[in-house]
Amino acid sequence: MANDVATDEIISRYVFSGRHIRKTDFSVKPAAFMPHRGETSVFRVDGLSNEEVWHIGLHFVGSTRREVLKGRADLQVADVHAIKLKVEPDITPHPRHANIIEWPEEKHEQKMLAVRLANVAATYPPPGEPVLA
Repeated sequence: MANDVATDEIISRYVFSGRHIRKTDFSVKPAAFMPHRGETSVFRVDGLSNEEVWHIGLHFVGSTRREVLKGRADLQVADVHAIKLKVEPDITPHPRHANIIEWPEEKHEQKMLAVRLANVAATYPPPGEPVLA
């Protein structure tokens, strides 16, 4: 996997908090994208099968967090670039790991950008879980 992140790549944000997903339409809430220590952890999933994408979330990320995976939110790197943020590879702890970086310092500005990411993200329930309607 190349170190440079292409704008047409798909990235996944794994969601572990039920509070980060709307029960009415299973869309992701902006809080799921809010940075922690200036970064939002994502995984580069371009070229992977759906099963492989879920395997990373369920067996790699979920096992390190010891939490139940509630869903995932996918978007293109171009969506991140459109709001002047960047995606930077960070192969520790996983070769497909990356971070959304260059968040503004002000929390209200971070929230506005997180809203924009949530608005373009496609959200999926874990395998075998029904979409709540």
